[in-house]
Amino acid sequence: EMAPELGALVLFVEHRYYGSSLPFGNESLSPSNVVFLTVEQAMADFAVFLDHFRQQSGCPSTGCDTVLFGGSYGGMLAAW
Repeated sequence: EMAPELGALVLFVEHRYYGSSLPFGNESLSPSNVVFLTVEQAMADFAVFLDHFRQQSGCPSTGCDTVLFGGSYGGMLAAW
């Protein structure tokens, strides 16, 4: 609710294998395809997303101020 008055943008990034983010379609949850369902891969995905979003948004080379937050698992990803 406060984002517009602060000139901020709130984004929600969906984790692979959840919602409609199925990297291998209907075969995503087969044992051979869940190799990317790790905390390390989730953090790497978020880092790539943030870098790409910053570039597309025209952030300076020093980056844009970024705040990560979440609850439960999302909170742990933000803290790590």
